Amino acid sequence: MISTIVWKPFDAQFQMFIDRMAEHRQFITGELQILELAKLTDHDRRAVEHQAFSRLAAEKLEGLLKVVEANQETESRSAVVGRIRAWLAPPPFARALEDCQAVRESGTADWILEDPTFLEWTSCQPQISSDDKMGRTMPPWVLWVNGKLRSWLILS
Repeated sequence: MISTIVWKPFDAQFQMFIDRMAEHRQFITGELQILELAKLTDHDRRAVEHQAFSRLAAEKLEGLLKVVEANQETESRSAVVGRIRAWLAPPPFARALEDCQAVRESGTADWILEDPTFLEWTSCQPQISSDDKMGRTMPPWVLWVNGKLRSWLILS
């Protein structure tokens, strides 16, 4: 009997320790949850900062892309306009004339200036008529010269 009074069951004897360990477990569990929340909050904060940075970088890239596209469009237009102007520009005949004058010998093409066909052509007066054959044959006031002689004739 004395042993029963002195002797308490294990749970009763160590209940105080068990209760304190349960309190410590709850405290540690709470601390771990707070720590995880702090980590998540830090991670979320970094994620929000990263999103803001990414959004800002994307906006800058879009702006740069618009500038590059505008420059390409302007350059493309300029190139097209330049090619059209070069195509429409008269040939550099002055340079070709100067080159021919530099190598021309005196008396070149004098024979054609004395040719009867040429003399007849120079005396011809242009006459515009509504003759249907006009479009199919060369009118008499047009002198057609084949070959490279044309440049030399201009100089004569």
